[in-house]
Amino acid sequence: MPIDISKSAITTPARSARVTEIRRRRGQVTISFDSASPLECNRSFEIARHLSLGDTIELPILERLRQRAAVHVAESIGEKLLTQRPRSESELLTRMKRRGVQMTVAKEAVASLRERGLIDDAAFARYWTEERVRARPRAGRQIQAELRAKGVAESIAAAATADVPDDELAEQLARKSAQRLQHDWTVYERRVGSMLLRRGFSYEVAQRALRTAWEAPDTASGIAEP
Repeated sequence: MPIDISKSAITTPARSARVTEIRRRRGQVTISFDSASPLECNRSFEIARHLSLGDTIELPILERLRQRAAVHVAESIGEKLLTQRPRSESELLTRMKRRGVQMTVAKEAVASLRERGLIDDAAFARYWTEERVRARPRAGRQIQAELRAKGVAESIAAAATADVPDDELAEQLARKSAQRLQHDWTVYERRVGSMLLRRGFSYEVAQRALRTAWEAPDTASGIAEP
């Protein structure tokens, strides 16, 4: 619910604080009071445009403003992180915590970002899967494990990785290595097989990929396997 910051909320009862100083610097605003600790907020925070020197504000309202100002700062942190790449909710919470944001504040900020459509774990899981398949191929089950490590729900991670073509990706990786190691099947099988297993492909998928890539016309060595 929006906080009432109209002039009707700025009064002079006993339980109030008077604004004694307003400092603006590098996008930040510090509002000092005669009988309360300063309020720190961003320039874009609404109260920064409504309070003036000499105004008084009821202490309960001031405390609510402190909470909302903290959430506003946390949202700004989240927005900046999301300009770099999509992120999961859990990732944002972790990054906010590292920046010193209290967890209750961080959760409220993340909820606001979700309501605004800026974060969506399902969309993030699809993005992460597509990027892995395109740039750093690996098995669907390993991508799924990466998503779970980023706090994505198991059902969402499973849905995002359901169509990852393990056999196709494993063969692509094996074919690239076959072109470099076509002189020695034993070395090829050991090195490339280990690489495929490290990327999460099952033993069966890895073996199929190794043999298919080795026997392909453009990589075949003509040397019999031992």
